[in-house]
Amino acid sequence: MDKDDKPKVDVEIDETQAHHDQEVEESEITEEENAVDETPVEEPDLPNPSPSEKTPKKESRLTRKKKIIVAVLVVLLVAGAAAFAFLNKENESSSPETSNDKTATVETVKAKSSSDDITVNGNTYYAKPVENKDLILFKEEECSGTEGCTNGIFNSTKSFLVGKTKDGKDIIAHRTTGNVDSVDIIVIKNGGDYEVAFPTNFTKDYSYYEAKPNLKTSSSTSLSELSADATITIKEQPLKTNGLLQLAFLSYDDKGTLQNKAPEKGTKLITKNSIDYYVSEKDKGAYTIKSVTAYFGNLFSYNYSLDGELSKSGSKAAEAIKWSKGDQSTSTYYTGGQGCGSGSSYVAGKVTKVDLSEVGKTPGGQTVYQLANNQPIVTELYEKDYAKENALDDYKNLTLQQFVDKHSYFLIENGLGDFMVYISDKAAPKGGCAKPVVYLYPQKATTISVSVGANVTISDPFYPKGGWNNVLAQPNGSLTYQGKQFGSLFWEGQGNGAYPDITSGTIVARSNAIATITDQLKQQGLQGREISDFISFWEPNLPNAPFIRLSWLSARQLNELAPLAVTPKPDTTIRVFLDFEGLKKPVSMPTQSFKTPKRNGFTIVEWGGLARNGLQSLVR
Repeated sequence: MDKDDKPKVDVEIDETQAHHDQEVEESEITEEENAVDETPVEEPDLPNPSPSEKTPKKESRLTRKKKIIVAVLVVLLVAGAAAFAFLNKENESSSPETSNDKTATVETVKAKSSSDDITVNGNTYYAKPVENKDLILFKEEECSGTEGCTNGIFNSTKSFLVGKTKDGKDIIAHRTTGNVDSVDIIVIKNGGDYEVAFPTNFTKDYSYYEAKPNLKTSSSTSLSELSADATITIKEQPLKTNGLLQLAFLSYDDKGTLQNKAPEKGTKLITKNSIDYYVSEKDKGAYTIKSVTAYFGNLFSYNYSLDGELSKSGSKAAEAIKWSKGDQSTSTYYTGGQGCGSGSSYVAGKVTKVDLSEVGKTPGGQTVYQLANNQPIVTELYEKDYAKENALDDYKNLTLQQFVDKHSYFLIENGLGDFMVYISDKAAPKGGCAKPVVYLYPQKATTISVSVGANVTISDPFYPKGGWNNVLAQPNGSLTYQGKQFGSLFWEGQGNGAYPDITSGTIVARSNAIATITDQLKQQGLQGREISDFISFWEPNLPNAPFIRLSWLSARQLNELAPLAVTPKPDTTIRVFLDFEGLKKPVSMPTQSFKTPKRNGFTIVEWGGLARNGLQSLVR
């Protein structure tokens, strides 16, 4: 069975009751203070009054009763005031402290223990995160004005108390501003400092953030229980993760509002150590989109992708399938995924083994299948996914039977028991990472080597195995490579990593697209010819639609999708990548904000974009 694919997961969070114990105590105290002695009052013996004294005696008893009533009322009022003061004091002491100095924000949020809390290695993690709205850890999280900003902090900055270490220190989950380089980190509150405990490589991978003085980029406290296996095999299916921890309880609703909500996990596969592995699916009619996600309780998650014979990054196994009938195709194939990356999801057909016919074998001996032409999934592949006149080479304008005979698709069983659907990238060209252009600006003439983690199909100058080596770069950006002059390096193809989900962006009218793109390129640090080169290439490739969505991938996402390896190491790296699509009408989604980087020392700049309909569809 193919050891290749992967799913997604969901979690529920039980609410904790902050200050519940205090409220019980306060209730008991109040009852004691409000208690009234109901023992009858014994009157003293007095001489029998004369008839003339009887009326005054009656008045005296009424007066005594009134006094008793007044006394009781006074006791009740005093007890009530005392209880109110007690409660108010308790509430004040249990509220988060705030300060005008956001650098010195003190986290005093409390959470009551719950049976759903998780304790591992002595560290306790709460079932329900408790939000703290006043914590700033990076200068990029500070703002002014009122739009998207409250009390000097971007609204998209989020902090939550999620647990306690074994020595009683707060464990805080923090999401930065939500701009294109937003990251999720876990910090330990140690006195007035906040120490980054996760990810452990924070300084190296997140240096483009400017930390506040009280943020320490490492911690002596270990949260090793949050680390998921880099690779794992479940039910004979090898899986791998990119190692990027995410806050599972934060998600966007349909209106683009960030919400604290339990994730929907799907079906549990296994539990290993304290990590639960789930497969989730989205129904698409004739097939489902599946993905595998690992969860630590309700708090954190990791995405996994299949890592089998066909799905392994860079695998050529599909091109070497031995077909028992039909044409001997040498096409490359893909399943699921999106954009121009390898993707972490996969397509599973709603079929059973009796529906399948064997048509070949992989080099590893796995059986390859196809379906009868009247099966719903075949109809969907031919009518919706097949590019017809935009297909490549001799795959253009095929009949249904020709489409099948040329093995434009096939199915294979993976280790999780799903029949994965693969389609030829000639019949349905996959989106490409289009025209990434690399500029090199050393401080003095320097010999530089550049390689990219991608399947490069087009390049200038030619991209050899191992990358461009011994490129002589000048401070003005001019390059000499193998005796020829270039102004930049460019490549196209598919990245080896996963393409990210698009969750934010800017919706603009088509007529305002170029002006908006130009402005956003400047905000991300591009200058002069870099901007003009970008506009010159992409303007004729923008969709002719009333509105356009503009979404920029972050440097972190690009480093995962198609990492750049540059020697010597640059002092400043600027990478921008545009994902866009035409829209008939505006949609609601979170906007992006940008930090303009400073160019210090040896600087490398790269821009690119997504060719949604394949690289062959581009106007050049």
